[in-house]
Order: sequence, then structure tokens, then C-alpha cells
Amino acid sequence: MCGITGMVFSDASRQVDPSVLDAPLHAILHRGPDGEGRLVRRGIAAGMRRLAIIDIAGGDQPIWNEDHTIAVLYNGEIYNYRELRAFCEAKGHHFKTESDTEVIVHLYEIYGDDFVSKLNGMFAICLWDEPRKRALLIRDRFGIKPLYLRRTKAGVAFASEIRAFKAMGITQVQFDPQWAGDYLRFLWIPEPRTAWEGVERMAPGTYLVIEDGLERGVRRYYRPKIGPGDGRTEEIPRLLRKSVERQLLSEVPVGVFLSGGLDSSILASLAAESGANIPAHTIRLKSGGARDAGAEDAEYAAVVAKGLGLRQYEHEIDSDFVDWLPKIVNWTDDPIGDPALIHTYLICSRAKEESTVLLSGMGADELNGGYRRHIAAHAMAPLYGLPTPLVELATGAVNRAAHAFGLLATKSQLARRIQKAGSALPADPRHLAIRYAEWTSHERIESLGLRITSFEELAASLDERVEVRGGDLLTRALAFDVGMYLPSHNLRYVDKMSMAASAEVRVPFLDHELADELLALPDRDRVRGATGKIALRSAASALVPPSVLRRPKVGFGAPLRDWMTGHLGDVVQDTVMRPNAEIRSWLDGRGLDGLIEANGEEDLSYTIWGLLTLELWARAVKSQQSAAPSVFSE
Repeated sequence: MCGITGMVFSDASRQVDPSVLDAPLHAILHRGPDGEGRLVRRGIAAGMRRLAIIDIAGGDQPIWNEDHTIAVLYNGEIYNYRELRAFCEAKGHHFKTESDTEVIVHLYEIYGDDFVSKLNGMFAICLWDEPRKRALLIRDRFGIKPLYLRRTKAGVAFASEIRAFKAMGITQVQFDPQWAGDYLRFLWIPEPRTAWEGVERMAPGTYLVIEDGLERGVRRYYRPKIGPGDGRTEEIPRLLRKSVERQLLSEVPVGVFLSGGLDSSILASLAAESGANIPAHTIRLKSGGARDAGAEDAEYAAVVAKGLGLRQYEHEIDSDFVDWLPKIVNWTDDPIGDPALIHTYLICSRAKEESTVLLSGMGADELNGGYRRHIAAHAMAPLYGLPTPLVELATGAVNRAAHAFGLLATKSQLARRIQKAGSALPADPRHLAIRYAEWTSHERIESLGLRITSFEELAASLDERVEVRGGDLLTRALAFDVGMYLPSHNLRYVDKMSMAASAEVRVPFLDHELADELLALPDRDRVRGATGKIALRSAASALVPPSVLRRPKVGFGAPLRDWMTGHLGDVVQDTVMRPNAEIRSWLDGRGLDGLIEANGEEDLSYTIWGLLTLELWARAVKSQQSAAPSVFSE
């Protein structure tokens, strides 16, 4: 696990002093405190910071092939590197290290650009072919590892974090009512857009070819296929075990996140099967009121850990986190309005004392229909294709029933999602899948003087990233989550927060062999009635306690409503409501005040949290001085 940064120059004969990498490498020091490497040749200046996990003694980068013509710098892990190494050696290639990195250069010699399809792992790669003055910039299949691009007259700059571009002096925040509107809409900015001038996120499953200083185009090597296919439920237990076995490979201690939910309990059980002394790390969220929002998670996690004989570490968090919230927000590069930032940074920074590597259940919900919005989508699917009057009659009946049974009370998120779907039918299922992910109404966003990306533009971007088999609502919801929500939000904040703590998070559910099988399952193996992840629950029946199997989805949220009535409410008043707040130069003041005042009449706690983190992010950006223009901008 590392961070990479650098530039492939437009002038392929250009060579610069290695010292030009000092500032950008220092900017990503937290991603790799264990070492540094630089690749400076005519046409390229690139570097990396290393967090040593595999071949601690001999795995420094860049790593070259036998005749010093092919080099690689990369961020991530190649989990099947041992099999790949044996294959390369059988082809006559010689290895100088025991690291996973070295297989990349030899596979490139054998397969050319197609080598990337052989990799099982998470990665952002810069490969340099010296004789051809040719660079490949590659991002993994699901976007687990980030890779940003910035084009200037000097060439194409790349980095694991935008802060490296700031250190190069080639970007600054560029306020746009559209990225800000989309941010409040989702509490994250959809890829490829960022809040920074000229900076884009490279799409998952793609690579960029640059040869003799000229871009030869972005090429796609992987596109998830989502929807009923040839997926087999009987294969899931084997593929789960194989993925966890691969991802336990490490020369430093490995631990597991354990929430007491299904996904993390599966990983804990499979990790325990390995015989390794794996510690389990649990977060406990204190609500600050009479109801302890985190008690149930902690209790389930304790049952699982005890049953598996794992050492459990419980990390408690309450509203006192606001004192170090600005520090956390500063690590995000782009604003992220999800309180899961807090949980993730805290558990990574504390778990690091015991476990440099941590297994996470991230991705299981997106692949298996585990969110409430998936259940709502499945419930509303039969209404599609009906005449509009019948749709209106049916959705009205759903809403009346929800009111009659008290399901629209604050506690019922599922009922609110069904109501949201009903209010939008009939609609293009591609659009409705996006609507499920929205936190702030379009009217509220417009009242702030902001605008949003159209449903059609987002849907078109999504269609480029994923292949959808069937057009039903549940499949479309999964497609949005896999193609947009995962890389733009969930994987992004996990990467930012774990790397800020110099810890590595691995996501076994996103092993592409397992993921491809899960994404090809029929709907009946995803959702039945009000229960999601049907096939995964079946696969886990021999791994986790029955109480965990029966437990409904809880999520990784936060008791924001409780926190807002306490100290956090005062923080909002002292930041967002200040006359000189940074975001008041971006947003309509009357709309902002009206939104804050309306909280309580309707639950706007997540939107207000998004405004708070946006303000703290804007302050952090303003306080940091960008470097002067350099060779990277000429």
C-alpha cells in the first residue's frame, strides 16, 4: 500500500531534476511512511511513498525487469502474485525480490497491455516502458484505489491524492454550483468530476496510454456485468474462502472490522478459519442521549468474537469527536458529507496499534442487494409498465398503508424509500435508481442557488461504466451502486481515512472472481420480501450465529439527530451560521438560513452535516498555500 504521483511529459525528451518530486511526495507522506522511490527519466518524473506490507526488506519501488527497460510504481496489492510469479518463472523470467510488485513488469513483457486482466487485487499503477517512452496509468476494476489526472501544457500529471497536484502548483479549488449541488444531493461528488480545476478521477477498470508524450487514449479492460446471468449460489462459499485466504497474505499484522453485522461476521469467521490470531475491531457510537445507538452493534460483535475466539477491541466514539473533525475533513481532498468518515478514521487510527492491515465488508451490500433502497426497489418493481392511473392508485395505497401502520415515522427508513419511489413513478428506472441515493431534495438545493447534474447525464455516464443485463429497477439500483456509489463515495472515503492513519484496508467482497459471480445471480437470490442478501445469508449459514443471520440491515450511519440536539448543534451555529462562513460566499444566504430553521419539521440532519463538513473543508483549503508554478505547469 502506497501513494504514487508524477507526470508524463508532453516533450518525451525532457528530463528534470529528481528534486521536483520533493513537494508532491511530501504531500502524500501519510500514505507511505516507510519509504520512498523515484523514477526520473527522459519523458517522466514519478515517485511513490511506501507503506511496507509484503517483502518489507526488498520491495522498494520502482521495480525494474531484468534488462532495466520496464519499470513500475504502484499503490495497492496483487493478491494472486504467487501464482503469477510461478507462471512468469516458468516462462523464463527471473525475479530479484519477493514482492508482489515485480510480477507486473514481467507480465507486461509476456502479455503487453493485456497483462492487467491477469491481476487480482486493488491497484493504481504507473508502468514505464523506457525504449518506447510509453506510460500506462491503470486503475483497478472497481475503483478501490484512487487515481487522479491533471492535464497541463507540460504533460499529464497523476496522483493518488489531489493534494499532490496542489503541491505541484497545478490546481486550485474551482467553485461550480453544479459540483456543490451534486455534493449536497448525494453528500459526495459523482465521478469523474471533482471540486478542483482541471482534475478528474480516472474511471475504474480503465488505463490511459501515453507514448512519446502523446495521449493514445483511455482504454477499458473491465466492465462489471450486472443482472441475472449464470451466477451460481453454490460457488459463493468457495470464492469467499479463496478471497479471504488471498487477502490475509501480509508480513505485518492483519485485523478485521467487526460490526456484528452479516458481512463483517463472515469475514471474521473465515479469517479465524485460517488459524491466524486475528484481532477484531469494533466501533461503538455513543448517541449522547438515553438511547445508546451503538450498543446493539457492540453486543452482536462481542457474541461473534467470543464464538470465534478472536481478540476484540472496542473503540468508543461520542459527540466529543467535533474537536478533531476539522483534521478529519482536511484529509478528504474533495468534500465528503458522510459521518462514516469519523468512524473509519477513528477505528483505523486506533486499530493501527494492533493491525496495519484491516479486512472490511465494504462492497457486500452493493453486490448483494443489502441496502434498504434495494428492498424498496424490488417492492416497487411490479408497478413498472402499468398505465399511469394504476401506478398513481397503487403508490397512493402504499403511502396510505405506511401512514396507517406508522411506518413513516422517523425510524422507518425503508418506508421513506418506498414513498420516495412512489412519488417519482412512472419514471425511467435508470433515473429512479439514482433518486434513491439522494439525501437533499432538488427544491432545497435550488433554494441555495445551486444546480445538479441531470438524471440523463448521470445515467449515461453510468452506462459507460457498467453493463446492465435486464432493465428492472433492482438491477438498475445495483448498477448505480457498483458503477457510481462505490468508487465515488464508499471506497473513496475508506481510502482517504485509512491512508490518513497509515493503515491498509482490504475489501474481500470485491475480489473480481467473487464479485462477477454475485452480480450474475437472479433477483430471487438477492431480495425476498423485506430481506436482502439472500444468497449471502445462505452461504453464511455455517459461518455465523443464527442471531446475526436474522439480524436486519443496520448500516454504518451515525445518530446525527441525537448529536444535533447536543454539542453538534452548537458547532453548526458557530460555523455554518456565522456571517463570515466561507460557504456563504457560495450559497444563497436566505436559502441556507431557511434550511437550518426547517430542521425538526423535517429531518435534514444529514444535509446540515453536509453543510458543516463543506464549511470545514472550505476553511482547510483556504488556509493552505499552494506551491508556486513549477515544471509541472510549464
